[in-house]
Amino acid sequence: MRDRDWGDTVMIELSGKARALRAGLLCAGAAIAVMAATGGGNEARAQSIECGGDYRVVPGDTLSEIAVRTYGAGRFGPIFDANRNTIRSPQTLEVGDTIFIPCLDGTGNPLPRGVRPERTVAAEPEPEPEVEEAALSPSFQAAPGPADAAALQGLANGGVVNLLAVRPSPPFAGEKLPEGGMLTEIIQRALLRAPVPIDFVVSFTGGDTIDDIAVGDYDLGYPLSRPACEQPQALDDEARRVCADYVFSDPIYATGIGMFVTNAGDFAEARSASDLYGSRLCRPEGMGNGDLAAAGLIAPNVNPVSARDVDECFMMLALGDVNVVSVPQAEGDAAAKRLDVSARVRSIKSIGEGQPLYAASPRSSALGAAYIAVINQGLAEMRGNGSYAAIVDNHLAFTGIN
Repeated sequence: MRDRDWGDTVMIELSGKARALRAGLLCAGAAIAVMAATGGGNEARAQSIECGGDYRVVPGDTLSEIAVRTYGAGRFGPIFDANRNTIRSPQTLEVGDTIFIPCLDGTGNPLPRGVRPERTVAAEPEPEPEVEEAALSPSFQAAPGPADAAALQGLANGGVVNLLAVRPSPPFAGEKLPEGGMLTEIIQRALLRAPVPIDFVVSFTGGDTIDDIAVGDYDLGYPLSRPACEQPQALDDEARRVCADYVFSDPIYATGIGMFVTNAGDFAEARSASDLYGSRLCRPEGMGNGDLAAAGLIAPNVNPVSARDVDECFMMLALGDVNVVSVPQAEGDAAAKRLDVSARVRSIKSIGEGQPLYAASPRSSALGAAYIAVINQGLAEMRGNGSYAAIVDNHLAFTGIN
């Protein structure tokens, strides 16, 4: 195993396969592995940490590793919640910061400063919950309801939620973006609100379509479009399959969809969706076409063309092989600038509609729908307390999107 430190991203290469792990998203085991690989396992960080007092952050510390040294597991949620005035996010742990390490009561909830658990409580065995968990055999094949803490407990005690960023792009996901991107931060904060501790890691590579979630054995994927599953009669066979194979979260963010055309092309004067009928319309693989179907921009009204990615769509547009490129506005603007065709193309603002972005989990995942329920609950709480709006504003400001 070898490692390379790229700012706040650590690349761990195992058996020739690299996976990017955001330092603040490391599970307990991965945090220890990184510490050993980077030579950061000095004596100060090898010692256990006593709860109920303050701790000074040293080089190489992560919240997960501090939680392991305090509680014996990588549950850093109580530490993060107790230090929100100091720690901006789980990824931004500054050397020299002094943070409070709360003790936990018998149910795993944090105790106030100065309060420590009674010895009798700490030493008391808890056979009943263990028996209850062992007897539980959850099946989450239907649409998710409220998250079941007991069902999540088994994986929380020894597993990791693996998240895949599908076609990562600014401002939604990207390993070089702050907090891994807007949706990465929103989903991460939602998972931290789970009724039981959840550790998770994010991969920003290997995801081009929704099916890469199941192929790569991931638990959740994002950011994704969702077919209109409640209207199966209006869907093609592929969209119906996606509805049958995956369970989706509530909408996380609605992104503007751009309809890009060339300034001198046949559809440069289009003002409505029907004005694009007869065009060759390009959209990258895996993006979905629910919004296009709602606007009537599917066969036979248009000739759909699929491309590997946004850049390929724009190259075909520049060459005249397609007439329209339909992608998220921010992705299209970035691609046009990257390919130096901004002066030759434009977006028809009156046609592009907002497309909601979602997280999804394969229905074959035993706990997938439960994780989706956790995300839904966290989204509702964050929208209610204002933290959701703050996250969105910060990421839009960083990427220069109004």
